[in-house]
Parts: sequence; C-alpha cells; structure tokens
Amino acid sequence: MGLFNLFNGYLVAAGLAFYPPQAEVSWKFWLGVGGWALGFFANVYHDEMLNDLRRQPGERLINHHLPEDDDPKAGRYKIPRGGLFKFVSFPNYLSEWIEWSFYALAATSNPLIPLPPISQLRLQAGLRGSLVKVIAKTWWPSYLLHPAWMFVLAEIASMLPRALRGHRWYKEKFSNYPKERKAVIPGLL
Repeated sequence: MGLFNLFNGYLVAAGLAFYPPQAEVSWKFWLGVGGWALGFFANVYHDEMLNDLRRQPGERLINHHLPEDDDPKAGRYKIPRGGLFKFVSFPNYLSEWIEWSFYALAATSNPLIPLPPISQLRLQAGLRGSLVKVIAKTWWPSYLLHPAWMFVLAEIASMLPRALRGHRWYKEKFSNYPKERKAVIPGLL
C-alpha cells in the first residue's frame, strides 16, 4: 500500500509541477473544487460509518442497534446501513473516486496532454535512446493522459477488484444482505 501511495503522490506532484493549471480560473475549476469537497466529505462520512460499526452497540454514534447485534453467527461483522450504503456496499470507494475525479477536473480542463514528436526529443545516446527510437517507429502516441487522471485510473484499478470481492463476501456472509445493493456504482456494478 505504501508503494501505491508513493506512486499516486508522484502522479499528483508531477501533474501540478509540469502541467500547472491555467492562470485564468474557469467554471470547470470551481466545479472541480466543489465536486472534490462533496466527494471528500462523503468519503469521510462513509468511513466514519464503517468505524462506527466497530464500536459496541451503546457507544455507536449512528446505528445504535443492528439486527446483527443479536445474531451469534454474525460475530463482529455488521451490514453497513445509511447514507449511500442503501445503494452500494462501498460508498467510501465511490466517494473517493468522485473526490479525485473532480480534483483532476480542477487541476486540468483537458485530461490529455500533447506529447512532442520523437524528432523533437533530445534522446541520450546509447541503449536507452536507441530503444526509444525503435519503439517510436512502431508506435508513438500524440497524447498522454494527464497525471491527475492517471491517479484516478490507478485508484479505480486498485479499488474496484477489492470492492467486487468485498461485495461478494457480504452476500455470502449475510443471508439478509440487501439484494438490490450493488458493489460500488449504484444501479450498475
């Protein structure tokens, strides 16, 4: 997890350092800031709901008594309820994706950054430079994804499989698990 966070931090820093936002602030920036804040607070809210389930019934802040409290087979596990848990098993993941997608929108209005032609690059002599030239003859993209959007894709790629496994586990563990609840995207997945 530490290496993943280091990689994501690098992407965010690279995006801000090498592709700074435009000096003129647009409506997309403010939409990004507002969406980021909404995603951030939703993420924290749903994480706190999960933390609340670990407390004893009398000490909980939100769900004071749950059906699983009376079920000896449930053990320490509970079905999360409330907020976006009505629709998905992992609203904290969904909220984090929303948070960082809107961050990316605020960081750049265009998710694609132009890549200079290979002829304009100053390549080092030697094996690495030769290898890049060989690869470039086969395929050289005109655009790359902005680092902020790479961050979003990296998060989704790492969290989606965990959400699907966790959703399957909930359905196997609890016979009364809400059938209409999806894993992470309401109505879809």
